[in-house]
Amino acid sequence: MQVKFTKEFSPESTPEKIKAFESIDWDSTPRDKALDEFILTLEATNIDSDELHRYRQKVKVLNILLVAFAVTLIGVGVFGIAYPLPKYLEIKTLFYFNPDDGVTVSDLICAVLILIGIYIFAKSTVKLKI
Repeated sequence: MQVKFTKEFSPESTPEKIKAFESIDWDSTPRDKALDEFILTLEATNIDSDELHRYRQKVKVLNILLVAFAVTLIGVGVFGIAYPLPKYLEIKTLFYFNPDDGVTVSDLICAVLILIGIYIFAKSTVKLKI
């Protein structure tokens, strides 16, 4: 009971425990020495599979939320470009196609929203490994 209590409320958090494993150099050191270092790090951190599973679930949920946010940004950007906005939201027309239509500042803002959404979507899907 005491061991479980101290394990749950240890001052070292899961990301810090995982960073200890990132310091192991698997490429340049011999395999047996790297495995010895891995075993020593595993014994020193007292990390278990349940804790790793919870941490991975948190990271996955955050990345799924980032994907949803990115899709929302892309949708808002496309909606802002595709549908005509009221005149009080169109700040200034920068380039005229004809006397009534052109590229406005709000169109550029929507294009930036689309690009930011694409960037966030790409970064979060790479982390999700979809």
